[in-house]
Amino acid sequence: MAVTIEETSETELTQSIVTPSVRLTFTWVDDRWVHALVLSTSAGIPSSLVQSMDRDEGESPLSPAYQQLHLQREGDAQLAMLVGQSGHHHYSAAFTVREQPNGSISIDADVADRLMKSTEAAQPLACTYQVALGPGQIEAGSPGLVRWQVQSPAGSLELATVEQPGGKTLLSVCGAPSDRSLAQLLASSEASGPTQRCGYRWTWEPVPLPA
Repeated sequence: MAVTIEETSETELTQSIVTPSVRLTFTWVDDRWVHALVLSTSAGIPSSLVQSMDRDEGESPLSPAYQQLHLQREGDAQLAMLVGQSGHHHYSAAFTVREQPNGSISIDADVADRLMKSTEAAQPLACTYQVALGPGQIEAGSPGLVRWQVQSPAGSLELATVEQPGGKTLLSVCGAPSDRSLAQLLASSEASGPTQRCGYRWTWEPVPLPA
């Protein structure tokens, strides 16, 4: 895998972790980094499959706000580290991208929110994504896991929660509209102290091409 830095205009900076079948792309928009999971179609045209929703919704942020990004190699993986702040919330995240022996790509996310003002009412840490796949393309689902079937390029996309110290991560998925899905991960209310954490994994598994 290789890390590339692409400057697409004077006001937009993009950095990507690139694998043979998918890239994790971070783009600077307004005052923060947003990220997306992008596939390469059979025609070689990039197709955004998953997009983080990073705008605030009233008093409850849809996702953390990240203002700093650093990419580096970590053994056989590539690592994206982010930090940011919104109000009294200090966010940090690590996205670890690995290519598995079967050709699948895994992206492990460890996200934390530390509330710096103890008198402020705690809000659940949320990580929200728009997925360009509708509910009709879901082929498997259970508490903490959902898997979509993708036609072009052929493969499957899976989102699963990963246990983190201090509490569980909750996953909910709904259709909005019928050709798209909203996926949200929430830190459970079991967490105590000023820090909340979300752990989850995206997995892209392409269908092998005929020999």
